[in-house]
Amino acid sequence: MGRRNMRTIKFRAWDKITNQMFRVKSITFNSTTGEIQEVISDEDFGALKTGQNDGDFERDRKYVELMQFTGLQDSKGVDIYDSDLIQWNGDGAIVEVVWNEKRACYYAGNIKHLTIPEANRWEVVGNRWENPDLLEKGAINDHKPKHTT
Repeated sequence: MGRRNMRTIKFRAWDKITNQMFRVKSITFNSTTGEIQEVISDEDFGALKTGQNDGDFERDRKYVELMQFTGLQDSKGVDIYDSDLIQWNGDGAIVEVVWNEKRACYYAGNIKHLTIPEANRWEVVGNRWENPDLLEKGAINDHKPKHTT
């Protein structure tokens, strides 16, 4: 029986205080509550702790926005994360990638269950945190693009 490829699980995080994006090295959960206790960057930002302790890199959880890798890459090989803004290569529509908790899948605009063939037709143009101007300009479009075969 063939070996199945496992999806890479990785995260990035937006620090709402410093307005910086960073790759996540590890996430520590509280063993009693299951809540995120600490997020540690693999870059020079140090640990972004979500507890109440004092320190240079400590953050209350509400100031750290985690984004999970979807397991997909765009048409240029760029990893697609939750909250990314992606542009349809056919007509220029820009939509946000969001996790649908009820259906347990990623959506991009009206496209449900974002798949590898779908992702290969898109290009990451930013994300909701670093590029709020795309959201403010109303560039986000929820239509379903016409697909060509």
